[in-house]
Amino acid sequence: MKNILFAAILFMGMHSIQAKDKTEVDIKDDSVLVDGKASFIFEKIKYMPGTFNYYVKDLSGKKLAFLKFYDYNDYKEISSANPKGRVTYYEVTFLGSGQKAEIPAFARQVKMAEILVKQNLVQNGTISIESEQEFILVNGTPYSKKRSEMDGGKTIIINNNSTPAPRNGININITKDDD
Repeated sequence: MKNILFAAILFMGMHSIQAKDKTEVDIKDDSVLVDGKASFIFEKIKYMPGTFNYYVKDLSGKKLAFLKFYDYNDYKEISSANPKGRVTYYEVTFLGSGQKAEIPAFARQVKMAEILVKQNLVQNGTISIESEQEFILVNGTPYSKKRSEMDGGKTIIINNNSTPAPRNGININITKDDD
C-alpha cells in the first residue's frame, strides 16, 4: 500500500514539474500570447479555401517574416491516411535578410505559432539575428530540396495551345471541300 501511495505522489510531483516547464501558447485577435503575455502578432491571410499564409509582426505591427504555404504530391508518402501522398509545408522568409527556411504545415494557427515559440524564433517581440540564423540552420529547406530531387531539377513545360507548334518538315492540312 505504501508503494502505491509513494508511486502516486511521485507521479503527481513529476506531472506538476512538467506542467511548470511547458510554455503556454495561445492566440487572441492575431496576438500570440506566451504564458499570458503578448509576444508577437501572427496575422492570418487567406490564401485559398482552408489555407492561409501568415505574417509575423512585432507588437507595433512591423513585418518581420512571411510564412507561405506550399504543397506537392509525393508517391513515397502515399498511405491509407494520405492516398494522394500530399506533403504540406510553409516557407518562412525573413523580411530583413531575405533568408528562408521551411517548417511543416499544421491546420491550426496556434500550432504554427507554437513552432515559432518553441524554436525561440521570436523573443521579446522581435527576431534577433542569432535566433534567425539558428532557425535557418535547424530547419533548412528540406521540402524544396525533396521536390527538386523528385523532378530531377528539371522544369517540364506543357504547351496547351490549340494551335500546334511549328515543326521542321512538311505540314499537310487535310480539309473537306464541299464542291
